Amino acid sequence: MPPITASFIACIQCGVANDLTSRFCKQCGKPLQNVQCEGCNAEVRPDVKFCGQCGKSRY
Repeated sequence: MPPITASFIACIQCGVANDLTSRFCKQCGKPLQNVQCEGCNAEVRPDVKFCGQCGKSRY
């Protein structure tokens, strides 16, 4: 069987299917790709409220 590859990325906020190259959801505007923490520059998922490395709030 050939490998299964995703052709879209689902938004963690609203569930809408977006192109793999999209940075933000076309429906709600939520980030789709990891972002950098402003406190320590660690890479964090867009759905977290606090950085796992330094604890800084993302909001």
